[in-house]
Amino acid sequence: IFLVLVTLCVCNPATCVEQTGPLNLAFSKMAVFNEGPCLEKGGMCLEKSECPEGKLTEEKGLCPEQQKRDVECCLDVSKSVKDCAGLGGLCRDSCPEDLQIKRAEDCGTQICCALV
Repeated sequence: IFLVLVTLCVCNPATCVEQTGPLNLAFSKMAVFNEGPCLEKGGMCLEKSECPEGKLTEEKGLCPEQQKRDVECCLDVSKSVKDCAGLGGLCRDSCPEDLQIKRAEDCGTQICCALV
């Protein structure tokens, strides 16, 4: 595995912020990474805008190295994840209501069912 660590200055001249961390070369921006305090609470570090409503941890600052970039601890996967497997499920013909994952968009006529 090859990891590139860089320091960038993302500059809107009024709000220039120094960022350090792994660079996501595909999108030319700093990649979000998980941090210990968030993982210990059972979450993952995400940009706040990517965390589903009501899923941010009540305690702020659990992703301290990235907090300046509006990254907080989230108790769910990113809103951009819409495939059943990515949401922790499996497409099935039937599934109990309380195990159905409604966000999944790739099961066609089947139902995305949480793997437990």
